[in-house]
Amino acid sequence: MSTYRGMNAETGQWIDDIDHIRQSIHKIITTLFNTRVMRRELFSIIPELIDQPFNRVTRLRLMAATAGAVIEHETRVRPVKVTIEQGNEASSWVVDLTVTLATGLRAGESVDLSILLRA
Repeated sequence: MSTYRGMNAETGQWIDDIDHIRQSIHKIITTLFNTRVMRRELFSIIPELIDQPFNRVTRLRLMAATAGAVIEHETRVRPVKVTIEQGNEASSWVVDLTVTLATGLRAGESVDLSILLRA
């Protein structure tokens, strides 16, 4: 049984549960400050960090920004672990996020999400 239901932003098809949460988190962490007309409070600093040199400081800042944005804007999950690795393409990052579902029929279940970010 599905708890969450929404629309895939690319295909227009219905998506459920984890795919909807993954899409929401991707939207949250890729949104620049003050760019969503009806939801100006929804943003993260990750788009500003994406082109920074890939080093320990940038990785730590990306991890903290990811966890903070998820805590602030995605109430259906609680982040447990965030790792960031450089992607296969230039200026791409892979965010591996382990979350615990906070609501619904599957509350308390841990889920691993992988999100690709590109500059």
